[in-house]
Amino acid sequence: MTADSRHERKPDPAVESTRDSSTRENSTPGGSAPGDSTADDSLIVAVVCRDGDRFITQTLAAVEQLVAARAPAATTAILVDSASSDKTGGLMQTFADSRPWASTYTLSGNVNAAVARNTVLRVARNRGHRGAALMLDGDVTADPNFLATAMPLLERGDADVVYGMLPEVWYDANGNAYDERADRYGVGKQHYEKWFKGVVLLGNPVLQSGLEYDEGYERLEDIEFSLRVADSYRILAIPVAMGTHHTDGYHSRSRLGDFVRQQYQRPVGQLFRQYWNRPSKLLTVRRSYIGYAIGLVMMALLTGGVVAYLVTGSSVLFALAVGIIVYDFSRFFRQERGHEFLPLRVIGGLQILTGLVLPARRAGPYEVTPPV
Repeated sequence: MTADSRHERKPDPAVESTRDSSTRENSTPGGSAPGDSTADDSLIVAVVCRDGDRFITQTLAAVEQLVAARAPAATTAILVDSASSDKTGGLMQTFADSRPWASTYTLSGNVNAAVARNTVLRVARNRGHRGAALMLDGDVTADPNFLATAMPLLERGDADVVYGMLPEVWYDANGNAYDERADRYGVGKQHYEKWFKGVVLLGNPVLQSGLEYDEGYERLEDIEFSLRVADSYRILAIPVAMGTHHTDGYHSRSRLGDFVRQQYQRPVGQLFRQYWNRPSKLLTVRRSYIGYAIGLVMMALLTGGVVAYLVTGSSVLFALAVGIIVYDFSRFFRQERGHEFLPLRVIGGLQILTGLVLPARRAGPYEVTPPV
């Protein structure tokens, strides 16, 4: 089945399929879809992905193992293809075609990760889903042991949101693993938090709250969403692995082009602009941007040194700035991370400035094509 033929399907009452995302910003919880037999499921496993055919097959295989570890009647999978240009959509559809507990939703148009995640939330609400939803990305292989620990925490009312550790395996452009990281999320012990990232277990109160990801964020939509969730709901971090994240290094040479073209750190500027009057929120998520902010400060110091020299003839500030930059670069070089210096200390900071002064690039118009 081709991508074009999939877009000819009739609308599904379980999802709001509109061309203009702006009409849904203040959506409220919906009821069960007519004739929907999945409204009593205790868990939805959601996989959102764009151009992820490199890892999506192993992600889906892990989803099947997760479903097998639970009673199949208690688990469904929602797969969202976010306007992929590669084989992602076809692989998702082939997987769902032979598994009655899985369904695929296809996005087209000007979309981003927030639209894909919102598709899951809207389907869950409109199905009248009364359980939780495990939110996964297309390059994450889930671990059933996390659910065995996290689901009882939700059921007992100990938390409304639960997330755990997320180890990483990094791959080069040829698909060879070259590095591993113990935990992307930095969970050392069980504790309540004020934010989370993309891979997370959302309890039913959050699903039914009507809260949605901001579709004006091309990235960091998960972090911004979590800051609003934290205003009303309890977020619990537990030292249990949610699965494994398979990816390229964020500042690797193979991703530098995308880092520049897609302006990875522009949303940080949006975040600063949105929460400037709530500095505690920005401090809470500082780990997501601190390296770029340090680079921005160094560039400001260097610029100030140049201005001071031109105006007063003094080179003290300029020399101080150059000394700090040289020392910082040498530290990267000694750690064999010299290739990360430019995106982390220079390009990322400039992108933050862009996000501070330019308006958000909202998603839309777009369409959501439901399963047959």
